[in-house]
Amino acid sequence: MKLGLTPEQVAARRLGIGGSDAGKIMAGEWFDLWQEKTGRKPPDDLSNALPVMLGLATEEFNAFWYEKVTGSAVAARGESRHHRAYPFMRCTLDGLVNGDTVWQAKHVSGREPLEVMAARYTPQVTHEMLVCGLERAVLSLLMGTDRFETVPVPLDEFYALTLIERERQFWSYVERDVPPPDAPAIAAPVPPEKWRKVDMTGSNRWSAFAVDWLANKAAAATFDVAAKGLKAMVEADVGVASGHGIVIVRDKRGLSIKEDR
Repeated sequence: MKLGLTPEQVAARRLGIGGSDAGKIMAGEWFDLWQEKTGRKPPDDLSNALPVMLGLATEEFNAFWYEKVTGSAVAARGESRHHRAYPFMRCTLDGLVNGDTVWQAKHVSGREPLEVMAARYTPQVTHEMLVCGLERAVLSLLMGTDRFETVPVPLDEFYALTLIERERQFWSYVERDVPPPDAPAIAAPVPPEKWRKVDMTGSNRWSAFAVDWLANKAAAATFDVAAKGLKAMVEADVGVASGHGIVIVRDKRGLSIKEDR
């Protein structure tokens, strides 16, 4: 049985950021990954990593069992994709379901809660959703030898924007051949069903901000109404309008208001 990456696949990994790289980027493990992408070190040899090899060996059965349990076919298995705007963002798909959902196969021990595994693989599936232009993913989990679970992972837009920005920053260091600085780890978003409700009554800072917010709420609403009213009075061929202490300037982005000093 031959598992793992071919020399051609190893070479291809240096051409961009793949799904399995996204976890390192969000964990702040930039320097090690930079060394790999710039050819200073070979990729980690996972041929003796039993969990990784077992996942590869069971991927075909995972797809078969997912289809049997859910009735949905797994397509596009092994296809390579790249992001339209950021071609350095690449992935090789485990599969797609219904044309709109990234399918990610994993064989895990089953000793950890589902939310822990979802958080672990969120960077990877978020990367693959972005590459494919999709907003849904599903983890297809073979757990030990006697349990199968599917875990939906919807696209979190804020987390996705953070991932794109981090990958852009990281890849700029690869292109410039400059060692990257340390980066802080960013945790996966907490799913809505796990959100907490907290009482901030005992926080002095919260109290101070709350007082300011309540005191200025009405003024802020009046400010917004006035700004919209003033802008509505500026005709389409007017570049600058001024009077009574304010000036409105038109540029390519639209109209802006400031004090006329």
